[in-house]
Amino acid sequence: MISSSDIETADRLARKRARIVFVLAMIFITQQASYVAARIEDGSRAVDQVKIGAWLVLSIVLLLMLATGGAWLRPKNVRALMEDEVTRANRAEAFRLGFLATMVAGILPTASPCSSRSRAATPSTS
Repeated sequence: MISSSDIETADRLARKRARIVFVLAMIFITQQASYVAARIEDGSRAVDQVKIGAWLVLSIVLLLMLATGGAWLRPKNVRALMEDEVTRANRAEAFRLGFLATMVAGILPTASPCSSRSRAATPSTS
């Protein structure tokens, strides 16, 4: 039987989860920007390995939160209440948009007229 305290807890955690995922996403984007801006030659420095490891851990945590909904340490009945139809629909839409964005991000560099592949395939006129 579902108690009213479980419903209140699930509602409170669902709102909290939305804020936490937003903050983690902003941290991820900031971390990604600093990673792209920095020049990591070969990754042999300890600080480079820490940066790469932190990025990998945060990426896995975000992916697991998106895939499972988080709240791993909460009781099963509270997690079930947090997984309502709207949450599942939003998660499915997020996966769909994420897949499309990943495909576009993978296709654009290859199809871009500035890519090294297109310059190598174009015969020179000199």
